[in-house]
Amino acid sequence: MPTLPARRRTAARFIAVLLATALPAAAVLPLVLPRAAMAQEAGLDALKAQGLVGERFDGYVGAVKSQTDAATQQVIDRINLQRKDRYRAIAAKRGASLSAVERIAGAQVIERAPSGTWVMPEGSGWVQKP
Repeated sequence: MPTLPARRRTAARFIAVLLATALPAAAVLPLVLPRAAMAQEAGLDALKAQGLVGERFDGYVGAVKSQTDAATQQVIDRINLQRKDRYRAIAAKRGASLSAVERIAGAQVIERAPSGTWVMPEGSGWVQKP
């Protein structure tokens, strides 16, 4: 079984290939999303710190547990609406599909997430980032 660093290198190569085929080269390079675009706010950060909310591979946040209170769900919905608006704007500006931008953003937010954050990589359930 490959070691964690080997898996990360493999994942990085996979993402690079995915990006190269999903968007024109000119559209990929400037797509680094600023932290502000990810709608990082105190409420979301607090929910992440409590392990109630995590980052998904599709660029959105989600409830880590199936049972979520209404206040937490409102934060999730608000953040995801903000992110979707931002992703649509980027897709329109770059001439890319919304789904391609969502996946790129998802890879970026998972990569930027600090250790201990709950993340949902593609094809997996919730895991705590090492």
